[in-house]
Amino acid sequence: MMLVYSKLHKSNPGLLCHMADEILFYTALKEGLYLSMEKLSQELVLSITFNKSIEREELLIKKYEAYEEGLKDKELKAILNEFRKDAQEHLKMMKDKMIKLNIQG
Repeated sequence: MMLVYSKLHKSNPGLLCHMADEILFYTALKEGLYLSMEKLSQELVLSITFNKSIEREELLIKKYEAYEEGLKDKELKAILNEFRKDAQEHLKMMKDKMIKLNIQG
């Protein structure tokens, strides 16, 4: 598992910022996959990792939009808008990577 993480992290360091081993293990347990991390297939680990990361980026985008609606300060709105654009770019990047790695969403 760490080998997969290391290879992906080296190819794109910013992509896996949300993908800690503990999150993967917790997610696997939560979804009924009561296997040790060593027994999880590479495809399953990648699928869980990318799908959870995409869910989190989508949630972050929604939060930025909600925060931006309540603000009157144009400078703060601009900052949140920039953060939202960055999150959208991360989302696109992860989806593109999933297609390249043939990971099911």
